[in-house]
Amino acid sequence: MLSLQKWLDEGHQHPTGTLVRASLVLRAVTSLALVLLGSLLPSFETDAAALAHPIAWWVTPFVRWDSVHFVNIAVDGYTTEQQTAFMPGLPVHMRGGGKALHWLFRRRGAVQGDEVVLVGLLATTLATTAAALCLHRSVSRPLPRAAHLVAATLTLLSHSLTLVIFPYRPRHALLTALLFLFAPSRPTLHGVPYTEPFAALSTFGGMLLFAQGHDVCAAAAWAAGSAFRAQGALLGVGFFGWRWILRRS
Repeated sequence: MLSLQKWLDEGHQHPTGTLVRASLVLRAVTSLALVLLGSLLPSFETDAAALAHPIAWWVTPFVRWDSVHFVNIAVDGYTTEQQTAFMPGLPVHMRGGGKALHWLFRRRGAVQGDEVVLVGLLATTLATTAAALCLHRSVSRPLPRAAHLVAATLTLLSHSLTLVIFPYRPRHALLTALLFLFAPSRPTLHGVPYTEPFAALSTFGGMLLFAQGHDVCAAAAWAAGSAFRAQGALLGVGFFGWRWILRRS
C-alpha cells in the first residue's frame, strides 16, 4: 500500500510520463502474454477461422469477435450486408497503415492480413494512451498562436478533462486516468484492433471541449468519433440538449 502511494505521489509530479509508461508497459506485457499463451494452449474460440485470408500465428490471438470483421473489411472492403453494421473508421486506418507497411517492406501483391492487424494493434494502443492523456493531461507547454479553430482543438493537448471538472483534485485526475488504462475490457487492456479506444478518445475530447465552451469543436470531435462507433451523434444530442434546452427551461 505504501509503495502504491509512493508511486502515485511520483506520478502526480510527472503525470504525463507516468500515464504513457503505464499504458505502453501494460499493453506490452498483456500482448506478450496473449502471444505466449496462444502458442502454448489451443484456443477454444474459432473466430479467426472466419477470416477471408490466413494470418500468422502470432497475430491470431488478437483477432477475436468484431476484430474479424474489421480485418476482413480492411483487406477486401465491405463485401457482405453483415459488415455494414461496422463503422469504417478503424478499417480505413488499418488499410492505410497496412499499405504503408506493405510499401515500406517492399512487398509484392495485395495488402496482407498480418499487416492490417499489426497496424490495428499499434493504432488502438496509441488511441488508448491518447484517451488517458486527454482524460488527465497531455502537454504542459503553452499553445502556439494559430487560427481560433485549431487553437480550440489543440486545447486537448494542454488541459485535463478531470482537472477541468475537479480543479482542486489533481490526484483524483491521475487515479481516474490510471483506472481507465486498467479497465478489464479486452480493447482497453490489450492492444487488440477494436473501436472502443477511438470512441473513448473522441468522447473525452468532446467532453473537454464542451466543458471549455468550444461547442463547434466538441461537435466535430464527437462527429469524428462516429466514424468508429455510432454513439458520437447521441453524445452531441445529449450534451447540447442539456445545455441549450433542459438547463434553460
